[in-house]
Amino acid sequence: MSLQFSKRCIHPPAMTSKLPQRSTLSTLAAQQHAVAALSKRRNPPRISLADNESFPVGTGSVLPHVWTLPCSGVAGAAGQRSCGRLIWDGLANPDEVVELRSAMEHGFHGLFHRGVEVSFVPDAGQSPRLDKRAQRLLEAFVERCRIVVMRSLVPVGSMPLQTTGVLLKRLRLPAEQGAVQVEPKHDPFVVHADGANVAAYEYSALVYLSTAGTDFHGGELVFYDEDADRVVQPIAGRLVAFTSGLENLHGAASLDSGSRYVLGIWFGHLPRPQSHNASSESTAEQSMAIVVAVVAVVATAALAWELVRNLWWLFDWWNHKGKCWVE
Repeated sequence: MSLQFSKRCIHPPAMTSKLPQRSTLSTLAAQQHAVAALSKRRNPPRISLADNESFPVGTGSVLPHVWTLPCSGVAGAAGQRSCGRLIWDGLANPDEVVELRSAMEHGFHGLFHRGVEVSFVPDAGQSPRLDKRAQRLLEAFVERCRIVVMRSLVPVGSMPLQTTGVLLKRLRLPAEQGAVQVEPKHDPFVVHADGANVAAYEYSALVYLSTAGTDFHGGELVFYDEDADRVVQPIAGRLVAFTSGLENLHGAASLDSGSRYVLGIWFGHLPRPQSHNASSESTAEQSMAIVVAVVAVVATAALAWELVRNLWWLFDWWNHKGKCWVE
């Protein structure tokens, strides 16, 4: 069985342009410790996870190749029972890749560059840097990724995923110069785990829109595992998705030449709704709290009224006593 997608654009969860909640200092410290531990490895082997022959390109061509991993327990999918990564070359056809890449190139015009990198976050709904056609295509890519991740990586019975981040990015050598270059020494190749930096990132997806060895040289995706460096060659139309915890420390290898285009997407779980019983209990508790508050207000008002009456009686008595004394 192969994954099939309707040509009609399925309405995806809104692509949020708000900054997701930043991760805690403890997860950042755990990431730093995990990256430091990589330096203690002795000449780790480099293993290729996939190549052109193993994964034919074309929508619906084959099922994703999925690897299951033990979860790190730090950052990533909350409450997750399993972790992993997948590769699939069936996400987009060549025409779709060319169309989105062309729209990205138009959107990059006039933006500031950080070293070899330029990127932008498309706004929810109508993006000013993408026309309507490109926006619809982008939404279709996001929804396809969400379906693949839900079917292949998310434990059965989990709540639906929502999109927590989208980024369109290009790396190019030689780097842009002049007024648009604002951070010449920026390093986009650092090793990291997405969920350790942004708490809302539980699943990560990378859709490549250019091919290593043709459009650029270098720039492979590398997963830095304890026993080996596992390398994925970027191929136009290829999806690489993975859980966002420390079990998937990764980074791009240094770019040697050319232009490397990638669409980054991040997903997280929707909050689980309350059960009917829990909702009823919550409503009953709220009603009881309101009743208690009303009783307290009435009791306070009654005490205040009684106090005023007593004070008035004392005031009247005192005036009467004073008159008797004078007389």
